[in-house]
Amino acid sequence: MADTDVSPVPDFTRTLRLDGKAVIVFGAGQGIGRQAAHAVKQAGADVICVDLHHDAATRVAAEVGGAAIACDVTQREAVEDCFAQAECLMPGRLRGIIDIVGEARLTTLDAATDALWQSQFDIVTKHAFLVTQVGSALLRGNGGGAISFVGSLSGRRMLTKQSIYGPAKAALHHLVQCAAFELAGQGIRVNAVAPGFVHTPRMDRMVSEAKWREIESAIPVGKAAASYEIAQVLLFLTSDMASYVTGQIIGMDGGLATGTPLPVLF
Repeated sequence: MADTDVSPVPDFTRTLRLDGKAVIVFGAGQGIGRQAAHAVKQAGADVICVDLHHDAATRVAAEVGGAAIACDVTQREAVEDCFAQAECLMPGRLRGIIDIVGEARLTTLDAATDALWQSQFDIVTKHAFLVTQVGSALLRGNGGGAISFVGSLSGRRMLTKQSIYGPAKAALHHLVQCAAFELAGQGIRVNAVAPGFVHTPRMDRMVSEAKWREIESAIPVGKAAASYEIAQVLLFLTSDMASYVTGQIIGMDGGLATGTPLPVLF
């Protein structure tokens, strides 16, 4: 007869809670960032909303009863000042960093310029390095925590006009994995989600309804993601429910990365 399992059973739903903790959300002004701010607030966290545009950060902060900071995350001094403000606002309580900052600057390879290459890596990869380096020092002093980024399907597969954006996101993915390896012993987990096509305010302005239908016809689950669906996994990664998860790039593309859609043969 097998030994009886008497190991303790945790309160699983409680591990999703963030009561008493503060979470800073970079790019909180709209879309996935706004939804992430609401997600961690509903789980009990106090939220610091950061955006390049102060009015956007302030608007979402008002929605979640949090604080607002304007910051250009591509500049070291601005990132350092942002985290210093966060610590002053919620001393000793910052335990989560969610970063959704990133903008696809699409171009063909032959039309790319040095300036475009630099700006794309600044907004996708350099800023993530700064947030990880500066933010991890603060988390370490507060007893550890979680850093979660938004990567992209573009960092995993080849897509049209993404010969700069794709490599920048691939570099972000590798930064996440390297940082996770280095920071694990300090009680800091680092992960990323890699969405495919997501309905965000910016994307919905760029993509027509007809083009959305075309895109969604190629997605195995039959639809693009809603912003809140990405935020749900960011909440998971920020919480103790993901206490044993680090260095992971979690695909959230509706199955696009699993293979190339083929026509029905039989």
